[in-house]
Amino acid sequence: MTRRRLLLPALVLAALLAPSAALASAAPPRFAGVHTWNVNVCGRAWVPVDMGGGAYSTVYNAQSAGTCISVERHHLAFQVTKWTPGTGGWQYPHVSNGVNWGRDTCRDGPSGTLPGSQCLQFPVPAGADGDPVTSVHAYWPSGMTGNVSYDLWFNRERAPWYALGQNDGAEIMIWIAYPGLSAYLAHADRTVTVDGIKWAVMHWVSHHNGKYWFYTAFMAVRQRGAVSGMRLNPFMGYAESQGWLKPSWWWTSANFGAEIDRGGLGVGVTSYALSGLPLGLARKTAAG
Repeated sequence: MTRRRLLLPALVLAALLAPSAALASAAPPRFAGVHTWNVNVCGRAWVPVDMGGGAYSTVYNAQSAGTCISVERHHLAFQVTKWTPGTGGWQYPHVSNGVNWGRDTCRDGPSGTLPGSQCLQFPVPAGADGDPVTSVHAYWPSGMTGNVSYDLWFNRERAPWYALGQNDGAEIMIWIAYPGLSAYLAHADRTVTVDGIKWAVMHWVSHHNGKYWFYTAFMAVRQRGAVSGMRLNPFMGYAESQGWLKPSWWWTSANFGAEIDRGGLGVGVTSYALSGLPLGLARKTAAG
């Protein structure tokens, strides 16, 4: 997944006033899965997590070869165990479901996944996504600078999983915390209450390699390390009401992690859950 390098607080206002500014770094190369748990996994690796019965997600590491994560095998939890600043933008170790840069989590399950097992179905039309609900508990060191966030991606057309690169519809981020970035609140142009929580909203149009998409960040006015039973459709519904998302666009992936500039050692997630989307058959293949 392409990660934007977030602007420094002093530059956010300029980005809002000039939304055509490029905010994305170069696309990362496709990388291999590592079926190894509770040990350091470094570089551009991803680790499948089998939740039982064929239900699984993927945990992606960050961009830097010197950054490592340790991932639980049957529990959606991970920790950054080694941190090296990246050269290509802020790093985003995260849990993922869906299609990201030629990877499909329905194909990333560990060997031995039962035939006929089910997984969360992506891509799905934004207007036919069921009622997705999520809970998470995350933590970070006191010296971290970055955000702790959901990252939801949408493409205008349905594309084969192996061919989907940069999405061209919308990106909706939900920042439950943003240590070291409190000044960003001053650059939000509105506040809204979504799912019972007050959020400050930033929005602009981003572009990369000829692809344009609407970027929206919901920032919890009162930062927190956890949410429980939070519905995602109200966030999408607000974006639709503003013309930043269309129900016919395809929701390609749902991610949660920490987008980190500094102080990444010790960032982690102790639990994560996402449910309520349509279920589809797991599409395990020999090639992953």
